[in-house]
Amino acid sequence: MNLRSAQVSNRVPAHGDFKPHHILIDGDRVGLIDFDLLAAADPAQDVANLLFKLSRGGGRSWRPRRHSRSWPRLFAEEYFSHVPESWRARLPYQYATVILSKAATLGGRQRGSGGRSGRINQVVTMVQEAKDALEGRL
Repeated sequence: MNLRSAQVSNRVPAHGDFKPHHILIDGDRVGLIDFDLLAAADPAQDVANLLFKLSRGGGRSWRPRRHSRSWPRLFAEEYFSHVPESWRARLPYQYATVILSKAATLGGRQRGSGGRSGRINQVVTMVQEAKDALEGRL
């Protein structure tokens, strides 16, 4: 990945912790909650965080699993059809950043993941996923 494509010229208000549990849907109305991390940032950062959460089931059993693997791709396709193309170019960098920050915080808070060796395996897998994202395999 060319790091120049990761540079942000315009920071915009960003949620900072965008994930499925912060999206409320009521018929045709959509609302967002939990803005305690609101800050000026690259808009691709919020998208990367949401895609990370969607790719892992949202963090909780909140949706049917039947179509769950296609949700990140479907969201990204629809989202990027409505925003400047330059935002898509920054997604691999932001996605890798999200993955690496999550990997760095695994520590002792993961239960039932095979203990220390399980966490190490998770981190190794996540580092490879970040590398794949930077190489355009997102």
